[in-house]
Amino acid sequence: IVVEGNLKQQKKEVEKFEAVYIKEALLKSSGNLPAAAKLLNLTVRAIRYKIKKYNIHYAQLTNK
Repeated sequence: IVVEGNLKQQKKEVEKFEAVYIKEALLKSSGNLPAAAKLLNLTVRAIRYKIKKYNIHYAQLTNK
């Protein structure tokens, strides 16, 4: 049971890291999804899924 608790915590940490990583890619690409997806070696569909999953408001992450 202790292992499961640790796995849950590890999953949360991975998700937090992934959300930050996606935000950084969106900043570098000025909010351009295809460019951010390419930086992360993801498909546009996958990055859209993760943006929704982590509730990232990428319109606010542009370098304009």
